[in-house]
Amino acid sequence: MVTENIFTALAKYNSAKGENYLTEAFVYLINSILQKDRSLGCSLLNLLCVENSEFNFKPDEDIVVTTQEVTDLGGLPSKSAQI
Repeated sequence: MVTENIFTALAKYNSAKGENYLTEAFVYLINSILQKDRSLGCSLLNLLCVENSEFNFKPDEDIVVTTQEVTDLGGLPSKSAQI
């Protein structure tokens, strides 16, 4: 569930240089659509991420889109596949 607005989502990068605000804004938009219209959000993710029907996002699944993978210890992994 999305609990922050676009401004609080981007505020954490206020002093950072070279951050990609577009990526954060895009992820915020997708999560907002998933919260407001689950079927539409899943259709959008399927259109953007699924090729040749190898899998599908379904409205009854727990889906949250993030920009970075965080490990159980709170850090970023040394290797990660970002799609």
